[in-house]
Formats: sequence, structure tokens, C-alpha cells
Amino acid sequence: MARTIKLRAVQDTEAGVYVVTGENYGGLTFEAESMEHALDRAKVIVPDLMEANGDDTADLTISLTEYRLAPHRELTVRVAA
Repeated sequence: MARTIKLRAVQDTEAGVYVVTGENYGGLTFEAESMEHALDRAKVIVPDLMEANGDDTADLTISLTEYRLAPHRELTVRVAA
């Protein structure tokens, strides 16, 4: 049975890494220096974790999506009554 594991990579600019978590596979979290490094690590980590959990890794696809966090910005304006 074909299975796609969806991963979310969020860039932590202060730490200089991407924090990668599984969107549809619990317990999956790791860090990587770049998106390319994240994909390389995922190709090893995901099947290992799945096998440890007794899950089938045949016909496995890994989807990695990058999310960027913009700096928080809040604007306030006072409107005279």
C-alpha cells in the first residue's frame, strides 16, 4: 500500500536550523541545517522510525514542506472619539 509521510520544516533563525516534525506521523521530530539536509535525514529517519513501530515502509513517499516564520509585528492606533 502506498503511503506518504508529510513533514513540516520550520526555520529557527536564532538557532540556525530547521525543526522538522511529522504532520501525519506522530513522534517524528528532528533538526537539520538546511532543507536538503532535512530531506537526506528524513530518508533515513522516517523508515527507521516506521520499522521500529512495525509499520510497512514499502512504496513510501516523503513530502517535506518549508514554513517560514515572519517576525511578529503588531500595529496599534488610537482613534479619537
